[in-house]
Amino acid sequence: SRLVVDKFAETLLYYPNYRLVLHGYSSPTGSSQINMDLSRKRAGSIARYLVQEHRVQGSRINTVAHGDREPLERNQNETYADWLERNQRTEFVLVKDR
Repeated sequence: SRLVVDKFAETLLYYPNYRLVLHGYSSPTGSSQINMDLSRKRAGSIARYLVQEHRVQGSRINTVAHGDREPLERNQNETYADWLERNQRTEFVLVKDR
């Protein structure tokens, strides 16, 4: 995952008038509160990494926790375990500053 985040950090350099919204998600198992905490920590750890390792300004990053509320659709031939793993994700969205 670090390779993806590192590559995205390079992309941020080319878009100084954009900010980043990190949407954290969890798999739909366990309690909703635990899943919300996991998704918040997932997005937050990427935000901290971008600030500490790539010197991205913290003011350019927002995080949003979704927990298990928006699971991905399961593919027809996908195992249940693979589907659960795919739901443990963080989505990166660039938003242009006004």
